[in-house]
Amino acid sequence: MKKFSNHYQEMKRKRGVGNSRSSDMDEKPIKLFEDTTARQLFEEANKDHINEEASRVRVAMNGSNHAGHYQMVLKEMWEGLDVAEQERYNKEAGVLNGDIFRPVSSFLLITFL
Repeated sequence: MKKFSNHYQEMKRKRGVGNSRSSDMDEKPIKLFEDTTARQLFEEANKDHINEEASRVRVAMNGSNHAGHYQMVLKEMWEGLDVAEQERYNKEAGVLNGDIFRPVSSFLLITFL
């Protein structure tokens, strides 16, 4: 008797899903921390100012999407920095990304299914 198979089952068979083959997880280390970017450091240092400016822009445009205006203002402020200031934030991010004793707030929760 022939077993019914659909596309999903055929792909599982071709890829070897469900058998004892090693997966990609066996080869890659689990990353516990996400890298902090220079732009994220700039945002954290200037969050209040960005928030105020985004509120002004939102009210001036009669808009309701504060998050969209916040991202727009953040982008404009980041691109408005001179190269030396951006480089300073890049160096800070590089140091922080190499630090294994970083704050717990940047720790990613890993769950296994």
